[in-house]
Amino acid sequence: MTSRQSRRELGPPGVGPHGSTWGRMLARHYDSEAALYEELWAPVLALASKELLNSLPLKEADRIVDVGSGVGTLLPAIQKGAPQATVIAVDRSPGMLQRASPVFARVIMDATALGFRPGAFDVAIMTFVLFHLSDPLHGLKETRRVLKRGGAIGTITWGKAATCPALGALASRLDMHHAHPDPCPPQHELINDPAEIVELFKAAGFAAERAWGGWIEHEESRDTFLRRVTGSGPIKRRLELLSPEARRYCLRGADEDLAKMPPEGFQTRRQVVFATARVPDS
Repeated sequence: MTSRQSRRELGPPGVGPHGSTWGRMLARHYDSEAALYEELWAPVLALASKELLNSLPLKEADRIVDVGSGVGTLLPAIQKGAPQATVIAVDRSPGMLQRASPVFARVIMDATALGFRPGAFDVAIMTFVLFHLSDPLHGLKETRRVLKRGGAIGTITWGKAATCPALGALASRLDMHHAHPDPCPPQHELINDPAEIVELFKAAGFAAERAWGGWIEHEESRDTFLRRVTGSGPIKRRLELLSPEARRYCLRGADEDLAKMPPEGFQTRRQVVFATARVPDS
């Protein structure tokens, strides 16, 4: 089965609305950050993917959708676990999705308005996506719609616990300069606990829900840290809301703070929440 044939059978790509104003705004941010995201963020997030993929029935799957695929970091690992499956990458950001391998079918869609027919997929994967949706429950319901009966879903979200002294210092500097909040704030509080995720799955109509915690740990240099957090993500978005002069003062002060930090100050240890569930067979 070719990718073109697969797309025809799955439904017309890109039909329906492209989602909320929230989704369009976030997509524009990710469009502008795609290159740096691929270099510095994607490898960090991929650290948690293996455990989730090993918990999903990939070998039995014929069709898999990676919702919020971003730059497609997980696509080769998904295909390796499901060598016979057609794997479709979906993302709202064209700038991100165009960096994914063209070996895979790539479709620009909002996670809350998927242009696939009901029951099109055996497995859906949503890694570090749900908290970017203005309505995570609606996103799960939409994903459930495109899964067949007995189909499986796997998600990863950030947990409650996190430590990174350097990130805290930079956030404090932004607060000192009265930087506005992130215009696209993640909805972490809805989905940062295993019990909360299970309840969200139930509300979306899933069954056999399971959720558990894990950790991501990584270290980086001061320069790499600054490039990552000021070039993409919430810190960058808050910096862009400052005037040019205030931004310069903020970054100058942050650089002075970070220069005093020992190497372990740039170590990030952050909790993640894995979850899997199934669409009821009847």
